[in-house]
Amino acid sequence: MALDIVRHTPIWVWIALAVLIQRGLAMRRAQDIHLARAFLLPGVFVVLSLLGVCSTFGVHPAALACWAAGLGAMALSLRSLGAPRGARYDATTRRFHLPGSYAPLALMLLIFAVKYGVAVSMAIHPAWRHDADFMLAVCFTYGALSGSMLGRALRLRLVHRRDPQTTPVAA
Repeated sequence: MALDIVRHTPIWVWIALAVLIQRGLAMRRAQDIHLARAFLLPGVFVVLSLLGVCSTFGVHPAALACWAAGLGAMALSLRSLGAPRGARYDATTRRFHLPGSYAPLALMLLIFAVKYGVAVSMAIHPAWRHDADFMLAVCFTYGALSGSMLGRALRLRLVHRRDPQTTPVAA
């Protein structure tokens, strides 16, 4: 059965996975980025997550509320951790220096796995699309995962506010 699932997965899904792995591996190296770029990937994930909720469950108020609750809860929780260790802002170049990390790769793979798992589950059990508990759990999870991406970016805003010059900020 697992082999059938993989065989029936559209090729674009595997291409998307390859792109996520490539982006995640690139983020394991230190990089200098502008604040707008720091919000680009989280923004894409938030939009795709919301589109996933709407395309799977429709524009259902409870689904959207659960998604928003997950997004907000996770983004604010991560932001409350403070500035990321080793990140610094250079006001001259208007760029952040970010140390490399495997965390974005792990998070992107988790998001992919959850989305893939939900799609497979719904293909096998189409009635789950109308199950309120399943819908709310999935929507909250989609929101929380996107909120994780957004929360990481929000933490950079703390570096910008606390470090308008070029000194490192301790976490």
